Amino acid sequence: MQKLNIPFVGPAYEVKSKKLNAQRCINLYLETGGYEGKSNIALFGTPGLELFATLGGSAIRGEHHVPSRNLFAVSGDTFYEIDRGGTVTERGTLNSSSSRISMDDNGTQIMIVDGEDGYIYNLDTEVFVEITDSDFPGADTVVFIDGYFAVNKPDTGRWYISALLNGLNWTATDFITAESSPDGLVALRNLQGTIHAFGRYTTEIYYNSGASFPFDRISGGVMKWGLEARFSLAEAVDTAFWLGRNKTGGHVILKKEGYGALRVSTHAVEDAMNKMTTTSDAFAYCYTSRGHTFYVITFPAGNQTWVFDITTGAWHERQSYREGGAIRHRANAYYYFNDEHIVGDFESGKLYKMRDDIYDDDGDPIERIRRTQRVSDRENNIAYSSLQVDMQTGVGLTTGQGSDPQAMLRWSDDGGHSWTPEKWRSIGKKGEYNHRAIWKRLGYGRDRIWELKITDPIEVVMLGAVAEIEALAA
Repeated sequence: MQKLNIPFVGPAYEVKSKKLNAQRCINLYLETGGYEGKSNIALFGTPGLELFATLGGSAIRGEHHVPSRNLFAVSGDTFYEIDRGGTVTERGTLNSSSSRISMDDNGTQIMIVDGEDGYIYNLDTEVFVEITDSDFPGADTVVFIDGYFAVNKPDTGRWYISALLNGLNWTATDFITAESSPDGLVALRNLQGTIHAFGRYTTEIYYNSGASFPFDRISGGVMKWGLEARFSLAEAVDTAFWLGRNKTGGHVILKKEGYGALRVSTHAVEDAMNKMTTTSDAFAYCYTSRGHTFYVITFPAGNQTWVFDITTGAWHERQSYREGGAIRHRANAYYYFNDEHIVGDFESGKLYKMRDDIYDDDGDPIERIRRTQRVSDRENNIAYSSLQVDMQTGVGLTTGQGSDPQAMLRWSDDGGHSWTPEKWRSIGKKGEYNHRAIWKRLGYGRDRIWELKITDPIEVVMLGAVAEIEALAA
């Protein structure tokens, strides 16, 4: 009998041919073991959701935080203010009720655009009004920079600026046209004090030159990548990530690098996107927790959420659950507010705190699934006497669900096309720190994929696995 280390810890990497690679990593992310740790890498559970506030009955369409004030959000057709205690106050009504919205502020005014109309909420007077200036061009996105609100006019290459420190006043001639490529503007973003005008295939970068129209394009400031999904653009400290495309194709996740962009998506992530009927509805946000910074991108039509861990360079999937099975992660909008990561639900007006010490989604279970890479021995049959998964044990709850937490093991010997029945084992009640999760009499196979699942609301850490095996003739 021999012992074989099973490559249990790893990222999500399921490619077009499962025979090549069929790894999945759902609601788990990679963590390094540190200097002389027991393992070089481990898998930690992703955060859960705790109810913070309830707005209207419709999806959260966008959030924004004004540092001198509170959190603001749009749910359905209503604009809300939410204080640090979760108290909700209605502040205004929009003409639309379902599309994603864009928001920014100048310290006194919050401007909101929904693809057609624009609105201003005055933080001093607490008055909410629609922008009625006939020169307002309509807008998909809004940013504030150097005293001006800037918006892109839908379905054109133009972007406009407001009057200085006043989003209610606009002049028809205060615009500039992105001209490096006639590909139409998709979105504007203020990145590091410059306007980035993202088109479908190219991106132009503008700075404040102090001219009559104060912004001019930076010499050489043209990226040969555009924006495939307007709301997939998200900032992370000193850079940005987005779902990009150029004239040779799309479905690539990019990272801004100077006046260029680097691909960070893997073939596995790109294959998943290529299977979707549409990706233009994708949206994203970045957040930092426990020393990791994550880029989280959700594809509503594809019903999937993918996450790039900028710190480790590894991808994983996130899912939420409701009756009937797995769905995309519930977070439909995000903002960091009052030292909490606040996300809004895509099906209701609920706002949640996204926390690493919460182990369910507002009462719904979180399924944490690790599917390994293929285990083989030069096409020889392997008889598996036992498998022990090294994980954090003894973290069961005192009572109720999770008081005797379980892990489910199953496997496939045909590349993930069919699976064995589930085998459940205890991973230790509260305080049983030396408990071992061992499965025995596991059959034999030439080419095996293992899958482990935990659904109990406990802290999950997986370090690896060891199998007792006997190699058989081919």
